[in-house]
Amino acid sequence: MFNEFNIKEYQDYFDKAVSEKIFNELDELDYELVSQERHGHYSHVFKSEDPNLPDDKESYAANFFLAKDRQGSKTFNEQFKSNVIPFLKKNFPTLKFFLEPNIVQIKEGAYFRAHTDAYAGDIGYTFFFSKGWKWDYGGLLTFVNKQGAFPVFPMNNKFVLRNEKEKPQHFVSNVSNWSKSKYYYLLVGWAATTDQGDSTVRGSYYKYD
Repeated sequence: MFNEFNIKEYQDYFDKAVSEKIFNELDELDYELVSQERHGHYSHVFKSEDPNLPDDKESYAANFFLAKDRQGSKTFNEQFKSNVIPFLKKNFPTLKFFLEPNIVQIKEGAYFRAHTDAYAGDIGYTFFFSKGWKWDYGGLLTFVNKQGAFPVFPMNNKFVLRNEKEKPQHFVSNVSNWSKSKYYYLLVGWAATTDQGDSTVRGSYYKYD
């Protein structure tokens, strides 16, 4: 089901009314800046033979805005249990553990340097909620391999699956200073066949039989 970049996109995943309600709930939350820098990651964790990706002389870095309340969208939380988990289990029957998604705001100054997420789970998933997206705002999620690049545009109500077993390299470009103060929201999570452990940033895994 995945393309050559190991992802699968679904546009207009939720009903329109549900999507709008989720967006409004995300828009009301408080967010705090998270800045990361990891020296040496490009020599092992994110190592790549692609000459167009960072080498071991560079450091991984990220800047993003994380919701203070992970449970902040009651509508999404309901959909996660009644809709998303059954969808994932139907398509990937071996999945048993599911990470409740982070709520991330992508606005001016936000970015993620090239990385993979294979350590976090077997299947990754991202939901996009946005209004007023413009081509030149930046913040594009882009998957890359030796054959080229595949951009994922932050269209509202988009659902993206990632085959983390193939370690797809991806990044989010820096958001411009002329973008709106509230640009778009990501809900990012993972699922796995075995418990991957908890993380301060990513959150906790739960078993759903």
